[in-house]
Amino acid sequence: MKIRIVGTIICLLIISAVHAQHSLDTLQQKSIWTKKFLWGFTFNNCVMHITGHNLPQEYFLKPGMGLTIRTEYYFHKNIGVSIGFGYQQKGSGIITQDNVSYQDNLGDGDSTYRARIKFNVFEVPIALLFRSNEVIKGTRFHASIGINPMRNAYSKYVMYSIEDGFHLIENHSDRYYKRDVPIAASLGIDINAGNSSILQVHIYGNWGQENVYNQSYFPGATGKNNIYGIRLGWMF
Repeated sequence: MKIRIVGTIICLLIISAVHAQHSLDTLQQKSIWTKKFLWGFTFNNCVMHITGHNLPQEYFLKPGMGLTIRTEYYFHKNIGVSIGFGYQQKGSGIITQDNVSYQDNLGDGDSTYRARIKFNVFEVPIALLFRSNEVIKGTRFHASIGINPMRNAYSKYVMYSIEDGFHLIENHSDRYYKRDVPIAASLGIDINAGNSSILQVHIYGNWGQENVYNQSYFPGATGKNNIYGIRLGWMF
């Protein structure tokens, strides 16, 4: 009787092991590259700048960040489309007149490189995607081109008072644009992260098409906001 029980248990263990191995083999054969629909998010670490003609102020590059929830759909193994929704900070640093030298008065309010104009933007990125076959095991090239219809929800002017922390913060929303449809593009690599997700590391650019200035405040000024940076993404 005991021999039968032991034999039955051994048979069940063998069957379970075979089934588990078959399930593992099946799982290993399914690559995440074969998924047509992916979802995830991207983190943008960028620098931004206003460029144009008859600019009312002199600008310098300032850092900014963004976060986007995205979906990708591949109707061909190498070609797909993407749409998302996200927040992106835009704007530029403003070079103000420096009447008192740095050496003479560190805390002087007109010290340059302290002013910023910050556009708080919500956007809907839409893009055409191109993805290569594997160039190195688990790695593919990725490129995209598209548009980012956006809404500038709030334009904030900040003058940093580094010494005491009492920064000058003003609402300048009425002085700058509300909408734009920038052109966006990216180029980088997609990495298969253990068949559970795809890690994306892309160089990213976004080029504004609308004049950022309200002509009532800045007559004759023409400027567009551009951003450049690195985009990190995780798609599942």
